Order: sequence, then structure tokens, then C-alpha cells
Amino acid sequence: MRLGVRDPDVAFPGGGEMGALMRALDWSKTPLGPVSAWPQSLLTSVSTCLDCAFPILIWWGPELVMLYNDEYRAILGSEKHPAALGSPGREVWPELWDLIGPMLGQVVSAGQATRSRDLLLLMNRHGYQEETYFSFSYSPIRDETGGVGGIFTPVIETTAKVIGERRLRTLRELAAAAGSASVDGAIHSALHVLSQNDRDAPFALIYSLEDDGSAFRLTGAIGVERGSRAAPEVQSRGDEDALWPLVEALSSGE
Repeated sequence: MRLGVRDPDVAFPGGGEMGALMRALDWSKTPLGPVSAWPQSLLTSVSTCLDCAFPILIWWGPELVMLYNDEYRAILGSEKHPAALGSPGREVWPELWDLIGPMLGQVVSAGQATRSRDLLLLMNRHGYQEETYFSFSYSPIRDETGGVGGIFTPVIETTAKVIGERRLRTLRELAAAAGSASVDGAIHSALHVLSQNDRDAPFALIYSLEDDGSAFRLTGAIGVERGSRAAPEVQSRGDEDALWPLVEALSSGE
């Protein structure tokens, strides 16, 4: 083959690790076929993607095959990179496809860009389901026919921001709840606040020490059945097999 822009070594210059992976990959074994058959619109998009210092993902063709740059690798995690390169999006993100598949399909059919901000995505990128949030846009890439050949996706993970803001809000509301005029009111208010944030507090128990100091009595609970193994109504102060370390917490203040 005559060397030209459709030779992998020329089509993917530089590009860090992802550029090297793209040059080494046998594209003829992917749905995109050999690089020599790629349209110029795809080559240009990939070149832009590799040279960008921002996480970029390109979906291309009917199967929405994935191509991405170095910055996007962290988003894929240890479970999906590098196998994701050159693979259909449905195979890479099966846990997300019911949500993002229709979004991508709408961009392809309508040819109009969309934007999502702090969207919750329950990803499995490190071997377990993970609560993550992302801001991104889907922009159509026009091919040589004038139709939508692919989708250009700049993306940024906002998980730390969203979760951090949510936890700070809960802490502020708990501090306000502690100022209730009565103990029962403070307990009720605190449990109400925690019940509004079940992602960070899936359950909560509040125990009070009996007047004679002999036992702890359950005075409030959310997210778990009262009287169950996880939420005993009474826990003796001298019980060495007690489920919760209430004595240690009381004595240490921690």
C-alpha cells in the first residue's frame, strides 16, 4: 500500500499511548475495517481527539465503535481499557446502554447536539457498580455523504463535586437539626435529614443511654427494620458480643 494519510503510522501521529495503540491495532478485525478504507471525516476527527488535552470519545458508524484519547482512559477504568478501543459501545458499556443508547440514537437520527450536566451513571469500570456523575455533550460528526457518521463527545467526570456537595449539604442540615428544642425533636429531625440522603446514609440508628447507665435503647431508625439483628431494641452495656461498639463510642467520644 502506498504510504499516505490512511497508513496508520501517518493517520495517528503522536497521540501518546492511545496513538501508539491505534497504530498497533489491526483495525481490519474491528467493525471499522482497515484504516485505508476510513473516510477522511473519521481520520480528521480521530486526529483532533488524540491531540486534545481534554477527555474525548468518538463513537463511529452504525455500531457506534469507540475511539478515544489518553485523557479518556481513566474514565474507562481497569475493566474496560484497552479492550474498549475499536469495540461497539453497546459491548463496552452494557450497564449504561439503556440510558445512553437512546441518547446517541437521537443524535444520529436528528443530527442535533445534546448536552448532559452532572448525569448519574452507574458504571462497572473496576469490577463493581460505582456511583459516578459526568457532564458531556454529544455532537454529530458529518461524513462525506452529509449524514451523521459519528458522534464527538467531550466529557468530564464530576463525581467528586456532586458527592462532596451532597455530603456537605447533609452535614449542614444535621447541624441545624441538632439545635432542636428537645431531644426527641433533634432525633426526629436528624433521621429526617439522613433519610433524604440514602446514597451516603443507607441506614442510621440512634441509641440513647438508659438513666441507670445499664443499657442502650433504640430511639430511632431508618433504612433497617427495628428489632432485627441489625437494629436490636436494647443493647446491654456489658454485652461483650454486642453488635455495635456503643460503649467504645461513648467512652472515647469518637
